[in-house]
Amino acid sequence: MRQLYCVTSDNRGERQLLAPQRAGDCVLPLSEAACAELVSLHGPMVKAACQRILRDAALAEDAAQEVFLLLVRKLPALPAQTILGGWLYFTACHLARTHHRTHARRWQRENQPEVIETFMNPAQDTLWSELEPLLDDAMLTLSERQRELVLSHYFQNNSQRAAAALVGCSESVASRDLAAALETLRRFFSRHGVTVSGAALVTLLTTHGAQASIGTATVAATLSSASAVAGTCAVGIPLSLGLMKTTTSTKIIVAAAAALLITSGTVHYLSRQDAQNAQTKTGVQPTPVVATADKTQSTSEVARPSAGAPFRPSTPTLRGSPFSTEPKPPPVYDEAALRAAREKLDKFFRRMEELALVGDPLKVQELLNAEYGIRLSVDELRQLQERGQKGFTFGVMELWAAKQPQDALAWAASTMSQTGGGVDFHQMVLDAARKSLPNLNHDTLGAMLPEGPGKTKVLDLLEATTDPYSLANRILAVSDPAERASRLRVLAQGWSNTETSTEWARQNLTGADKTAFYAQVGYNLAHQSPDAALRVLAELQGTDAYASTFGAMMRGLVQIGGRGQEAAELIANSNLNPGARAELISELARRWVRQDADATVAWANNLTAPEDFRAAIPLLVSQLDNDRVSSTVEAFMKNHDPVMELALIEAAAPPGLAFDPEKSRLILDPLISGDRGIKLTSGEGGGSNKGEMLWNSVNQTAKRQAEVGQPAAAMEWLSQLPFASQSDYAKAAANVLTVWNLKSPTEAAGWLQNAALNPAVKADLVKTVQP
Repeated sequence: MRQLYCVTSDNRGERQLLAPQRAGDCVLPLSEAACAELVSLHGPMVKAACQRILRDAALAEDAAQEVFLLLVRKLPALPAQTILGGWLYFTACHLARTHHRTHARRWQRENQPEVIETFMNPAQDTLWSELEPLLDDAMLTLSERQRELVLSHYFQNNSQRAAAALVGCSESVASRDLAAALETLRRFFSRHGVTVSGAALVTLLTTHGAQASIGTATVAATLSSASAVAGTCAVGIPLSLGLMKTTTSTKIIVAAAAALLITSGTVHYLSRQDAQNAQTKTGVQPTPVVATADKTQSTSEVARPSAGAPFRPSTPTLRGSPFSTEPKPPPVYDEAALRAAREKLDKFFRRMEELALVGDPLKVQELLNAEYGIRLSVDELRQLQERGQKGFTFGVMELWAAKQPQDALAWAASTMSQTGGGVDFHQMVLDAARKSLPNLNHDTLGAMLPEGPGKTKVLDLLEATTDPYSLANRILAVSDPAERASRLRVLAQGWSNTETSTEWARQNLTGADKTAFYAQVGYNLAHQSPDAALRVLAELQGTDAYASTFGAMMRGLVQIGGRGQEAAELIANSNLNPGARAELISELARRWVRQDADATVAWANNLTAPEDFRAAIPLLVSQLDNDRVSSTVEAFMKNHDPVMELALIEAAAPPGLAFDPEKSRLILDPLISGDRGIKLTSGEGGGSNKGEMLWNSVNQTAKRQAEVGQPAAAMEWLSQLPFASQSDYAKAAANVLTVWNLKSPTEAAGWLQNAALNPAVKADLVKTVQP
């Protein structure tokens, strides 16, 4: 038998490392002495990683032995330069997570409250106990070389020189990479609420990183026996069932063959060449997900398809435990149930906007608790109200999910939201909840959530963040086109690296599936990579999704990326229907004016088609400074243009914007006073003529004035305007009074009591302030 290579000690007086460091350092069959050295060197690190994830020493012992058995099976196919310490650590993390999901499901069936309590109240007695649950997730965010260096230098206490020699770099490069790795780890911990200095982190890694005892002799004997059998078998042939060895004083592990078969589907460390070798030797077609690690991705993206191979749904694989069970299919909800779930969420948003205006934070606290079970302090609510209605709504959602993650997630599962660009309710709640539950995984979340129309979306969003390729496999196996497209949009929304997700879609999706994915990923992609977004847009040219995707990209392309002129040229050269063209022009004006007002004004002045000009003006003018607004109105008053007039009326109260009511009055007051015969009417035409359009803008402006300023001032302004009838006035006044009643019921009732109004009008308004 060929002898194992030895790594000599350096100036620090390290002992010689008789155990193999790389796959090429050993051949089958391994002697028991060689196996003992292998387990002695790497066993504590492997078991420590398993124990941090499984939180049980006996289970960790079993998992660690499975890792080493798997190594014996994979050795013939591993590239000779594969560093065994890194391979063992990486494999241990993934195999332990597989077992953790299995045991979490079983524990949930037996005692669900205890499982949830474990996630919601982690022990944090010391700094190490805070770092420990996060360590392995943090380690997997490092590049492969950085991870190998940290494992060798800190976990296994080798010198920096020895670690550098192991990975094949200079000592200066190793020093730089180690410093970068420590900073990456420290920032990861900081994002998860644990602050640790670099020096303290080094001490903790050195002391605790590989601190776990393992039965070296027992495991070595098992490995040696397995190696002897593997040496006489082709790669992939099951090992003899006679190779059972004890792993603890009270347990006997399953046969090596069973252990290897059960775990083989869970390890994602093989290179593409490894998979090809295995296919050649065994004649077995590999699973469609090629298990190579993308070093630019998060830990969730360690398994990804090869760039050239088609992506297809993976074939079923053996599960990681004989105790696991197939999940029950989610219930099917009819359109009425889905509509009710959407209306429930819409009602929540409307209620948050109302509560943002309530003047008494103590009352807000009582209402939130009574209506939704949301428990926030008065000080927290007061601070949120200072952010305005939008800031209050988002702030309540985030604090609710962070402080009561189980309650917030359960409520989210009962609702439905339209997946699209911008802020998504389910995504925001999940992101906030994960800050309090950093170890939350798909199976535990599934056990935690009640059944509801939004449960599948929440679960898919979590998996899209943590393991997008696995979710992609399952989605592509969905036969119903509508369901598949819907879930692809969720995958696109949750996948953190948009360039990677876009490239996956480009290679593996076609037709309506690709269109659905592109339409969803566009918003985030434009923010992260405008050039990549423009390539996607070019691929969508001529499809029904082109205009909507372009609109979703506009903020990232123009407001953030400064591509206003390029976007304008794309719109000008696109063959769009009039409605889609108007919407894109309006959105371009909205975004471009925030980035470069002068360029936007120049562009709008050069628009020749009246309908284009009409589309651009409202969201442009409404965001100019007050001096420019006044100048624009003055110019119009000197040279009346009916297209400009209608555009200015809409600019006074632009839809979808939190506008300034004082700026609105700079537009409305001159327009109304300049037309002595005008009458403001609520009408039934929905704004089909000038009088109705003015009433709509006045109504919205007065309501906005009441929200952000003094309701009494809004009422005074309304009293001076030429309404067509008392009824038209009463409708506008009722909207102001509704806001006033939220902010201060006493003041609203007092104003109404003293107002000199027509008795019939006053009787109608009294109904507004009645509880």
